[in-house]
Amino acid sequence: YKSVYDQILMSKFGFDKRRKDNAEKGGLWEAYPPLSEVRTVQKALKPNDFPYYTADGIEHWCLWKLCEDVTDEEIDEAKEELRSHTSADANGTRIEVDFLSWRNPPHLKSLPDIDHIHILCRRRNVNSGDHDVCINKALNSSDIYNTIVERFDATGKTYTE
Repeated sequence: YKSVYDQILMSKFGFDKRRKDNAEKGGLWEAYPPLSEVRTVQKALKPNDFPYYTADGIEHWCLWKLCEDVTDEEIDEAKEELRSHTSADANGTRIEVDFLSWRNPPHLKSLPDIDHIHILCRRRNVNSGDHDVCINKALNSSDIYNTIVERFDATGKTYTE
């Protein structure tokens, strides 16, 4: 790829790809249109290609957005979409879904020109006896220590602890 931005535009947003430089000699892939020409807001919720090392059973997702910053409402919508994929296991037992989401502070953003939110998701059987909670709030550098601990179940009921 010409850049990591080109890889993201192609793999997350489905942009066309073209060969950069000499196509006959296997030049680099370039997204078309390039990021500098994108004017339409687009979002994509995708599994993270390079998930953080976490405990078993935790999924690492990214909510990507072009042309604007991801809003708190869009983060909630993404979590609802992830929650909607599971409400019960094969035996009909209700599944709870816990989330942890954050936005890296500007100085730690690997891709500052494409906003993205990390979302960790854990689905668990309510009868498992596992009652851990996850922090559920989009973190930023100003309020990283002022978080709310919440648990969400598949019915959408919220418990604050």
